[in-house]
Amino acid sequence: MKNFLVQLDDLSDEILMSIFKKLYNYEVLYSFMGVNQRLNRIAHDRIFTHHLCLLEYCRIDDSPCPLSRPILDRFCSKILPEIGHQIETLYLERTSIERVLRATNYPNLNNLCLCDIDDDKLVMFLSSDTNSLIHLFNNQISSLFISFNKKNNSFVNSASYSYIFAKILTIFTNLQCLKLNPYLPISGTLFLGMTLETAISLTLLELHINVFDIKDCNHILDGRFDQLRILHVNIDSVGFYYTYKELNVAYFYYILFV
Repeated sequence: MKNFLVQLDDLSDEILMSIFKKLYNYEVLYSFMGVNQRLNRIAHDRIFTHHLCLLEYCRIDDSPCPLSRPILDRFCSKILPEIGHQIETLYLERTSIERVLRATNYPNLNNLCLCDIDDDKLVMFLSSDTNSLIHLFNNQISSLFISFNKKNNSFVNSASYSYIFAKILTIFTNLQCLKLNPYLPISGTLFLGMTLETAISLTLLELHINVFDIKDCNHILDGRFDQLRILHVNIDSVGFYYTYKELNVAYFYYILFV
């Protein structure tokens, strides 16, 4: 290891940066922070600290997997307290969300991604008004990505999905982009009729979501999101009970968003 570090020190900063960019940011931070003054300075560069993904992806099914315990331990005890003020985007896996968010302050965090989370755990996070994990960032998060656990949530019922959607819009007052389980339409659909009074946002610009039927699409576009500029929607069902006009609307949505 010592000889390896000596060889690295023989390289210029430009070459080291080029090499480090080939690695994941968490690998650079874990491997080189605190090694020596020069490598520590390079590892602290914004390139490696502003966007941090603290998870891996399974080679078999590409599902999110937690970092190993030693790596996560060092991040929470040493690395995150040093770079928390530099982090703007954070990707977290369901088993490490609480620990990472409690590890330090993140004054510049504005993009939060909660991956492979259980829907009941997310409901718990959103329901507690005193829960610092989520409510601590309610005024600073502008972009929120959430994906549900594929294995434990083969189906997220419409009531839970709709409740989560409405609570997110209530809690995150400056939210501009919301991607709520956008890649798994079978894992839950929004029934907006359940949350018509609370599902409102004056700041949302981009929305990726699954809906139950065409009427929910109409609700989304009825003025409750009057700043909305980008909409990606998966429609769960187009039934025979719709009128001819509504079926034309369904075809329109299909062309634009599917």
